[in-house]
Amino acid sequence: MDRQLGSVTATGVQLRATVSSRDMEGRGVAISAGGSAVVINGVHGVTLWHAVEPHLRRGVDPADFVATLPASARSTVRSLMSELGDHGLLVGYEAEDDAAAAHPAIDFLRRVSRAPLAAARRTASTSLTITGATDDLADALAAQLVLCGFAAVEFDGVDDRLGHAPVVIRGADDQGRRTLVLIGARAGSCAVGPIDGPVDDTAGADFRRWATDAPSSIGPNWAALVAGQTALAALRAMDTTSDASTGNTYVTSTAELVAEPRPFTAFANRVEPEALRVAELAVAPGPETSVPDTLSSMEALWDPVFGVVSGAVPAALPQQPVGLAVSGDARVIGIGTSTAQARLDAVAEELGSAWRSLTLPSVPLGHLGVGPTTTDAAATAFVALLEADEGARRGVVTTSGGAAITSTARWLASAAVLILGREVSVESTWLTGRWSGIARVVADLGDGAQGVAYGLRVERAAEGALLRAVGRAQCGDTARTSPLGALWSGNRELLGWPGLEGAVQFSRLHAGGWDEHGALAVTAEAVS
Repeated sequence: MDRQLGSVTATGVQLRATVSSRDMEGRGVAISAGGSAVVINGVHGVTLWHAVEPHLRRGVDPADFVATLPASARSTVRSLMSELGDHGLLVGYEAEDDAAAAHPAIDFLRRVSRAPLAAARRTASTSLTITGATDDLADALAAQLVLCGFAAVEFDGVDDRLGHAPVVIRGADDQGRRTLVLIGARAGSCAVGPIDGPVDDTAGADFRRWATDAPSSIGPNWAALVAGQTALAALRAMDTTSDASTGNTYVTSTAELVAEPRPFTAFANRVEPEALRVAELAVAPGPETSVPDTLSSMEALWDPVFGVVSGAVPAALPQQPVGLAVSGDARVIGIGTSTAQARLDAVAEELGSAWRSLTLPSVPLGHLGVGPTTTDAAATAFVALLEADEGARRGVVTTSGGAAITSTARWLASAAVLILGREVSVESTWLTGRWSGIARVVADLGDGAQGVAYGLRVERAAEGALLRAVGRAQCGDTARTSPLGALWSGNRELLGWPGLEGAVQFSRLHAGGWDEHGALAVTAEAVS
């Protein structure tokens, strides 16, 4: 019966051929195959390793081998073998095969496969067909793939998208025909893969949708780099011991010949609306996720190759009295109480635009909000709905410095005067009609530096309005800053407005990729 050993299940196991060990000056021994290492500490560990290494290189049945050892060593050796398996240093035992051992790619296969001889036999019996490659890329692919020892390498010139679609490399053997490698290009980057598992129909379609440019247009040096990456990806596809059901990692490169692996995220271009009840918008109890942690969880959204927005950095913007950050494409400046909060604000602005341009809803979008949580997105959408209802603002306008009475508002107003040298005006309006009970506050520092916020209390809304106004005055750029803060913390409090249940219809917009990485979208529409 098979035994489980770390991540290896086998009746026989052996050390990967590329494993080597190094004594650490009597303090232990490090066992490695280049990617990761297992360390055994102490003199006794060195002695133990030298005793078991020859057996592991020849191949052993784990249970039978452990049973031959002294009782005092069995637990230690069992743990060692389990750790070696977890690090990919133990592979399934393979009988000697001279032809497979002489395969041109055997050294590489021994580094990446748990059954390198089987992978070599499969490579030698697999014929490749390349579709969509022309010019320098076609020449480079032919040269590299022939060296890998495949049974045959041919080009399919029938496809009418030749040279314009992603390049597709398919393999055929006695098991059938399947897609092995995809090569795509977009916006100055080329991607090859996957390198960590097979291509399925869904992943292949997602990658094709991303790859809008013709990869065959790249120059000869870049083509040689891409061809080399393709050859390694094709060889990896010959390995049947991978635990992955679908590959997700692609090697990306640029014309400067800078290459690195990146996880591919498929951002759906269609959404599925779902009615959202007000009761579902309650803020979850417990500690909130910190802003830096929230940003870390969203990083796939601004991946330089596969992302949908450009991200945000403080750059050379001043960080006092409030935080500022500019988007990578320099189109948006975010404002926050800290630099991290400003980065999140800029990203939220970018995501709103990206959602509108990249998704194709089956129904028209209402007032859209995008945020790291459904609650944030709903609050943003509600604020957008309120701001669009100009009729509700025809109330009595009160100009009052007394509106800014909280310590935060007082500090922001003082900073505007003492640091920025601006005069401060704060005006509040209690909305009328269906939105009765909600206040709108406008803070004005002159020269277009206005900030707007809504709240259930005037003094709380004044904090948000002053934050926006100070930030816009501080950066001196009202064109790239919004008077409304998309993710200002006070927006969430509006979801506690007593009249919300019957006045607003919220809809959750589900979209793959966006949801998983913190770009949750909600629309808000007034109930007629």
